[in-house]
Amino acid sequence: MLAGLQGAILLIAAKRQDAISAVMAEHDFNTNVRAEKEVAELIAINQEQLELIKQLIDMVEKPNK
Repeated sequence: MLAGLQGAILLIAAKRQDAISAVMAEHDFNTNVRAEKEVAELIAINQEQLELIKQLIDMVEKPNK
């Protein structure tokens, strides 16, 4: 009888841990998706800045005519 009770308690604990793991995995996935979007936005901003810097360098190197 004790073994049956312990088995049931272990199953309940395992099921609870599985639920916690599933929630954590979903949170990690959502965090990774948001981070990927933010990195893509930062790369786009960086590319725009590099293009502006190139334009400024061209303006400075070429005298006004």
